[in-house]
Amino acid sequence: MPVFEWGKRRNTRSAGKHGIRMATENYSKVEDNIRLEAETAYYSYTQALQKVRLTGSSLQKAKESERLAMEKYKEGHLSIVEVINAQLYHLDANINYIQSKRDACFAKSGLDRALGLYAQE
Repeated sequence: MPVFEWGKRRNTRSAGKHGIRMATENYSKVEDNIRLEAETAYYSYTQALQKVRLTGSSLQKAKESERLAMEKYKEGHLSIVEVINAQLYHLDANINYIQSKRDACFAKSGLDRALGLYAQE
């Protein structure tokens, strides 16, 4: 057994400090990634909500357009083709609205996951 080991304690202390620096850097990287994921999920959710509002407005306009087309058709001022086009516009607007609501639900789920609101199994 050696009585004196030159610099062993200093090397051990230096290695420990290096390990602490590495762990701190890794912690900062993970923290930044989590923050970025949460901010991205929040942005996606707010965009999805805005899309729901816009498609809802479009749906109301399409509904009104269909109603007016039917009235004009009954009065004899519009052809059936134009009424069918108004109905298709209303149907497309309804589909877009439903899809935007679905996308908003997915975005909300992503936000909840990013914020850690789901229990991990």
